[in-house]
Amino acid sequence: MLVTKTAISEQSDPPPDPPLDDPSLDRLLRLAGARLGYSISVAGPASLEVMVALCRAGYARVECARQATCAGADETSDLLILTGPADSLGGLAARTLPLLRNGGVVAACLEQMDDDPPIRGALLVRGMEVITSTLDPGAPNPGDPNPGVLGAAGGLIVAHRVRRQGRLALVS
Repeated sequence: MLVTKTAISEQSDPPPDPPLDDPSLDRLLRLAGARLGYSISVAGPASLEVMVALCRAGYARVECARQATCAGADETSDLLILTGPADSLGGLAARTLPLLRNGGVVAACLEQMDDDPPIRGALLVRGMEVITSTLDPGAPNPGDPNPGVLGAAGGLIVAHRVRRQGRLALVS
């Protein structure tokens, strides 16, 4: 009989991924806790530019998402990045949140803190609750020559880790 002993090493946090050339996207990814192996969906008007920047940085599982269209794609993303003007973030979140897996993170750049309630409202409508919220107020620098693909090099970034609420059972 062959017996193999395997040493169990202590679990430690993996080293952080290298920083991106884009300050706003780098801040968002760090706030969301994103790793190179994450499945990432990007929605909104800057989704193509963000997707390309992520692919160039080594993120291989990135997609542009307009809306969740089939059940096969639901609950597969570790991170959902919302881009665009504040007045469109709630609707954008409502259309794309089904892509986010249980325990995943939805993140966005905000112009002001008042821009977050529509995202939280969409989470509630989609049957999701916020487990944790992380806010990076940044250091606004309107004269920054490199605002990044998100257009918010020094602006407010929010990341919500979410959990799907229990589904109701049908009673006949």
